[in-house]
Amino acid sequence: TVSFSRSSGPGGQNVNKVNTKVDLRLSLSKATWIPEYARDTLRSLPNVKKSKDDEVIITSDKTRSQSKNVQDCYDKLVTTIKQAVAVPREPDEATLRRVKQL
Repeated sequence: TVSFSRSSGPGGQNVNKVNTKVDLRLSLSKATWIPEYARDTLRSLPNVKKSKDDEVIITSDKTRSQSKNVQDCYDKLVTTIKQAVAVPREPDEATLRRVKQL
């Protein structure tokens, strides 16, 4: 779900009149399109805000435009999901040699 509220910071009267801050909440229990292992990873990522209702919370008040902040939230969500589904690569030969020298 997407909700809007008044943002803080510079912006003059625009800050007082327009709800430009965006809160994007994704319910992990309802997001069955995300693989289970990725949902578990999202729950354990330290840099992701989570609610008691098993939701990931992403906020943006970077710009004075509500639509740009919505897009920023979706961009952050995509980046976070990509981070959760990324499979670490095997180390290459040079890295293994360096580790052995330590």
